Amino acid sequence: MSDIKDPRFVSSMFPLVNTQGEIGFDNIERGEIRKIINSHLKMLLLTNPGELISDSSFGVGLYTYLFLLENEPKVLALEDKINSQIRRYLDYLEDFLVEVDTSKVTEHKIAVRISYVITRELRADTITFVVDEGSAVMVEDPSTGSSTVSLGDVLGERA
Repeated sequence: MSDIKDPRFVSSMFPLVNTQGEIGFDNIERGEIRKIINSHLKMLLLTNPGELISDSSFGVGLYTYLFLLENEPKVLALEDKINSQIRRYLDYLEDFLVEVDTSKVTEHKIAVRISYVITRELRADTITFVVDEGSAVMVEDPSTGSSTVSLGDVLGERA
């Protein structure tokens, strides 16, 4: 890395590291930080535990929940699983809130909404993921990045 500092950039490494603007191949513009964090969240949610060779505990494995019953203990513990994974692997997120809607899991659909605050001077944001047997989609309000509809409505729209 160069000794040159540029406040327009942060590191895009995983987990997210604030490089104080050092210029190098691993930097992204600060305006793009939301995309990187949402990508980290998507990776965390969709990676199956054991899939990452260097850390077999990493990942939630949302697709593995799609063919379970709504009242199975694993489904009931999904929100806790996501919370613990974020605390462990994305510790740069502060004051995050996880909401899970498994009411349509018997139709092979799950919705997860994560609201978060990035540490230091960066702003708050919300991302909603809808996972079904054929896709994983991020749903967001294009003007603010925050979702204004309920998770049940999001799942209903994805019929």
